[in-house]
Amino acid sequence: MVTPMHAHTPTDTFIGSPFALLRLPDGTLSQVRSGDLIGRRWTCAVVLSDERISEIHAMVSLRGGDLRLLCLRGAVAIGGTLVDDPILEVGQVLQLAPDVEITVEELRLPQAVLALSGEGIGTRVLTGVCSLFLEASPRLAAGRRADASAWFFDDGRAWYLRRPGHPESQLLQAGDTIELDGWTGTVVAKPLAQVGAPTLRSEVYVPLRIEAFYDTVRFFRSGTLVTQLHGLGARLVCELVEFDQPVAWEIVAQQLWPGTDDRWVLRRRWDTLLRRVRTSLAEAGLRSDLLCSDGTGSVAIVAYPSDSLVSESP
Repeated sequence: MVTPMHAHTPTDTFIGSPFALLRLPDGTLSQVRSGDLIGRRWTCAVVLSDERISEIHAMVSLRGGDLRLLCLRGAVAIGGTLVDDPILEVGQVLQLAPDVEITVEELRLPQAVLALSGEGIGTRVLTGVCSLFLEASPRLAAGRRADASAWFFDDGRAWYLRRPGHPESQLLQAGDTIELDGWTGTVVAKPLAQVGAPTLRSEVYVPLRIEAFYDTVRFFRSGTLVTQLHGLGARLVCELVEFDQPVAWEIVAQQLWPGTDDRWVLRRRWDTLLRRVRTSLAEAGLRSDLLCSDGTGSVAIVAYPSDSLVSESP
């Protein structure tokens, strides 16, 4: 349940999430938040299908109360002049390549943002849609996961909580206490200027080396072993490294559990294993999009241009 400090209704005084509304080269509008990637790769939040655009061209980042566009593997120009990590401003025209322009149509920069604080998760800023898991150890994951204990989402002005089996969402405000299955969390406000260490940039610039050897996978960063997987988790990663492209989850699952004809059983095993692997990688500080699902049933290893994959089949 949610125990409010006082009654509240949606007004402009509520704390929302910072975002920018971008007009893309084809005229469509796209809302982006801190951590969103822009590039040619299918996993980016803004996909630009143009050979002049890098796979991971730039990233939106919140720094010191401003939304910036961090140049990753591509360049950004304003008025024909190359710029480094420009602060986004309404009306600004960003040139990612000749005749490939993105216009900043709107900016949302509230004075503060909401964060969730509780045992097992520390204090985590809420952004986009978040899923709270309470099985084994509490954790907060990006995106909506069907098997989560609760979901948090915003409409640009306010944050809401929704629980499985409850069609009505509940409005959140700083100071609210959340009680779910014996777990207690608190909604807190953080000044915008105090938020904004980019979540991906350091990982982009530090190459990742993945050595996949059937039942063992090792992850190295700057030549240092970060973590390793064994057993089924390692085999899952090895299969994805071998495919080297998005592949339907059922194809990989059948390799891991041959002879399992019950699709429901297979999916349950797959979801449990994938969640366990992602948790292990997150605990090791590896980026959240390393094992990426595209929302249509396919999954892939997402390697950045500087990463290297080494595979040795049995």
